[in-house]
Amino acid sequence: MQDDNFLRLPEEGCIFLPASLELADSPKAVLRSHTVPLLPELILGCGDCRICFGDFTGEAGDAVRIVDCGHAYHESCLLRWFAERTSCPSCCTHMGKLFGAQPSEGTMRWRCTAEPLEGELQASGTIVMHWEFPAGLDRQGRRFAPRSQEGYLPDTGRGREVLNLFVTAFRRKLLFDVGASISNGKYWPRIAVHIKTSRVGGAQRYGYPDSEYLARVVQELAERGVRVRLPQVLTESTESPGCSEQSGSLRNQDVKSWRRSRAKAAELSVPDQVLGTLPALPSELELSGHARRWGSHLQKQTERPSDEQKNITINPF
Repeated sequence: MQDDNFLRLPEEGCIFLPASLELADSPKAVLRSHTVPLLPELILGCGDCRICFGDFTGEAGDAVRIVDCGHAYHESCLLRWFAERTSCPSCCTHMGKLFGAQPSEGTMRWRCTAEPLEGELQASGTIVMHWEFPAGLDRQGRRFAPRSQEGYLPDTGRGREVLNLFVTAFRRKLLFDVGASISNGKYWPRIAVHIKTSRVGGAQRYGYPDSEYLARVVQELAERGVRVRLPQVLTESTESPGCSEQSGSLRNQDVKSWRRSRAKAAELSVPDQVLGTLPALPSELELSGHARRWGSHLQKQTERPSDEQKNITINPF
């Protein structure tokens, strides 16, 4: 198997819900991860805070910009807003974690086997996943039937990347929902993200070979807020001997560090569609004044996988 420190899940494991359900981000955590301070030089062009309709004059320390969309608010106003909903008041761009309607009780297991999937010549084997949901009640109190489902991924670096994303989606209740099956009419947990449920048969029969499957499912998960996490960027001091900071001008090391993160993403086969969902390089004034704050934002994205393993139990399949 390929050695890739970025993909940290064990080759064989099991997670249980509700014990491993992720918790929603706190308003302060969303604010910290999705905003940067607004410098005094940029305040005049930002108009008023769209929450309280007050201006930013004399309150530079309380002005922040949402990195996802660029809108500016008072930090205190935005913190109160995030206590009710984690989206931009102006454009409704969502921040923080999304959660779905998957049953809260269930099990996900996976293991690696030597048998390859059809058409996956570069794979060293197959990642076999198995989900179990007992019968229960949906959010409206309607009873749903139990379900047992198996799925398959190629045992490659990219396949294990998708396994990581599947685990995160399962813990956020996004991998399945509850509804009537189109094929058999059962009211039970339905697959909400495309999962290969057959080893053979091609794309039309939910099997392999399907050369575009991994790229498609990564994009599909990204649209639900489950994204590939990039390595650390801009976390080292950007000061160097003889290099003075000039207002309104990006320092070379800032730009080089940001470009290195994109190059690393390419090495990890992160598709262009997913790169488009990642935060863009901040404006020149913001990055030159707040490079460390921006770096901390991206660093948190790379540290979360280790946090998510706290509730993962390694267990024979």
